[in-house]
Amino acid sequence: SGDITGEYDSSGRSTGFLYSGGTLTSFLFSAGGQGSGFGINDYGEVVGYAEVFDANSSPQYFDDAFTETGGVMNVQSLFFWAAAFTGINDAGQIVGVNTSGQAFLDTNGQITLLGAGSFFNNVEGPRINSSGQVTVTLVTGTSRTAYLYDSGVLIPIGASGNSQVFGINDLGQAVGASGGDAFVYSAGVLTDLNSVIDPSLGIHLGFAFGINDSGQIVAGNYLLTPISAGATPEPSTIVLMVLGCGCLSIPRLRRLAPA
Repeated sequence: SGDITGEYDSSGRSTGFLYSGGTLTSFLFSAGGQGSGFGINDYGEVVGYAEVFDANSSPQYFDDAFTETGGVMNVQSLFFWAAAFTGINDAGQIVGVNTSGQAFLDTNGQITLLGAGSFFNNVEGPRINSSGQVTVTLVTGTSRTAYLYDSGVLIPIGASGNSQVFGINDLGQAVGASGGDAFVYSAGVLTDLNSVIDPSLGIHLGFAFGINDSGQIVAGNYLLTPISAGATPEPSTIVLMVLGCGCLSIPRLRRLAPA
């Protein structure tokens, strides 16, 4: 729908916002508080975190999760303090992180922890698609490992201890970084995005941050757009756009086929 959520800096504090129909609406948090929108679905429902003020608590400010629909904000304590909602799909399923650092999936109020016991303590940025597939990065000390949660099963993707996942589309294709290289994960296959780029270009893609259902990928400062070859068999082309800096058409790149 073209709506955007996120945050901007206001006097040194983060202010969450919704941009819709050409209008920027700032979220109102408690006095002196701050927050951010982390996810939005096609119905304009926003999720994120809010710094909440409570004069009777110590500390008086603490992080909590929120939903925002139609201008109405609902701040929700989940598993005590410091919760954040990080994604929502059109079915209303929500993913986030609780106060213990555990990733969770909320399906109509039924909470599923993504990992047994303390396995998934300390995670980064769970994301969810329309099918309820979730991507999440497990953090252990300074090491990170990317996972896909699908139908109750946790699937490691990328290098163990040296991978992160940042986005997933509705086809179940996920993108991130593994061993210092940007990747796309599709139908059980992990592809180094650098392997589909002509090495003579001298470009190295270290991170991929997002992918849409058309297979377009944001990797580093580039937008990769797969283009199907014509009827006559010939190499496919990916248009590699330098974000904010122009565009290059690069031959000899394989098409990233949908799952």
